[in-house]
Amino acid sequence: MIALDKYSFGFGDRFSLHREAFLLALKKVNEQGIEVTPIWNKSYYEYINIGDNITEVKEDIDHVTAKNPWCKKYYIDADHINIENVSSFIEDCNYFTIDVSAYIRKLAHYDEMDN
Repeated sequence: MIALDKYSFGFGDRFSLHREAFLLALKKVNEQGIEVTPIWNKSYYEYINIGDNITEVKEDIDHVTAKNPWCKKYYIDADHINIENVSSFIEDCNYFTIDVSAYIRKLAHYDEMDN
């Protein structure tokens, strides 16, 4: 199991335009002695609506972190995924945010509840 660092910051780079700027800003925070781990997140729905490819997004993030030397951990979040679409993110993501909206305000079956 991977333990997350004490502080992290999620970058919602919806249109894939600001990865380098986000990383440079976070480097400045870290230079001040505050260790913060970046998490790039883009929701499943944003991938569909924008037409991005997760493999290309990962390659670009890897390139940005190599170009602006970042020797610490960073995460690529498969945001708002569920059991139906998780398989397309397994190879390229190392952080997963599960979308539970399909289960909100639904009662559990009695046999699934703790007595």
